[in-house]
Amino acid sequence: MDSAGKRTRLAAFLGRTQYETTRYQWGRGEGSHTSCYATAALCRMLQQEGIPPDEVVIICTDEAWTRHEGPLTAEIRHLTGLSLKRRAIPNGENPGELWQQFDTLRQEFRVPEDTLLVLDITNGFRSQPFFAAAALSFVRAVDDRRPEVRVFYAGNLVKDQPTDVWELTAFTELVDWAQALSLFLKTGRVSGVAEPARRLGRDLRKQWALQGQQGPKPVLDRLAEALKNFGEALVTVRTGDLLLGREEEVSASRNLMSALDESEEEVRRYLPPLADVLDRIRRFAAPLARTDSLKGPEGDAALAALARLYLDMQRYSEAATTVREAWVTRYASPEAATPGRGFSRKARMAAEGDCYRNMKGFETLAMLRNDIDHGGMNDSPRVADRLIKEIGREVEHLQATAGQ
Repeated sequence: MDSAGKRTRLAAFLGRTQYETTRYQWGRGEGSHTSCYATAALCRMLQQEGIPPDEVVIICTDEAWTRHEGPLTAEIRHLTGLSLKRRAIPNGENPGELWQQFDTLRQEFRVPEDTLLVLDITNGFRSQPFFAAAALSFVRAVDDRRPEVRVFYAGNLVKDQPTDVWELTAFTELVDWAQALSLFLKTGRVSGVAEPARRLGRDLRKQWALQGQQGPKPVLDRLAEALKNFGEALVTVRTGDLLLGREEEVSASRNLMSALDESEEEVRRYLPPLADVLDRIRRFAAPLARTDSLKGPEGDAALAALARLYLDMQRYSEAATTVREAWVTRYASPEAATPGRGFSRKARMAAEGDCYRNMKGFETLAMLRNDIDHGGMNDSPRVADRLIKEIGREVEHLQATAGQ
């Protein structure tokens, strides 16, 4: 995360517990601070990183504030010269108070564009850390601008031993990436997939370095780029790029399958919850990666699988277009069935003519495709549910006859 030139807001929870003094340490023991407050240790850590807090906000109940205001205020002022800001929350003893907690957190996490939010959940009381995660996910999912955030938690206090400060930012990025991948699986939309993967990879590499972990350094960039290329080819109906590749490059489908294989061990080691999601991506990409030509049984099957994928994603225009082009390809010569260099538009038009003359139902299919592609601009546009059903039947027919 590039925090240069940004302000830093440190937001921390505080409970009513009487905390014991301990030595908080971070990194590989390069830095430490002795205090009974994790928030004070984080102030010192951020100073050491060159991003000292410009404001420190304490989120707590009246009881917690009464107990800790004096000593915590004095320590933070000594370390930073700042006065504490307080955001009051209720105890959360009924649904109404829980919603008040959520709303307070939601507003606090909506930081200005030039501000880095650092969240300390160490001393969260009862359900506060859970609500923090929910509110942060909500803001990052629905707001036009996604706040930059780092999340910290100080490990369990063990008598006479230092307390480690753990950075949990990767888990926040994991939620962002999971949301983006879910949208990708359902709609093919890929714009939100690559960047969370890159951020997540960066956070994992940082933790890998700080904690001195063994094994290869985490690298998710390769998978991020493969997902981006596949998704962009999918939503723009670049059939040749998806199934065959372009010039000397492998197809976007094969490239994605290769990237999934290369990243599998890393994902299972560092991000086990995402392993199932990546398996789902593999299942729908695999049928598209099994051909070197759109002619013949393998090409038929790949085009039918692509049409089914579009249908399942409710991308009906793309499904109809793919079905029509799949039938034309069956009648086409090789130079009319290979998009890119050497493609013959004249031969493709000849294949379309053969379809009109020899294939029963092709004219109806062409009219169906035109109906949706041209927005129903004709004298008898189909109603939506009929259009969807007819496209579905055409996809099923294409699949049933693939390879014949």
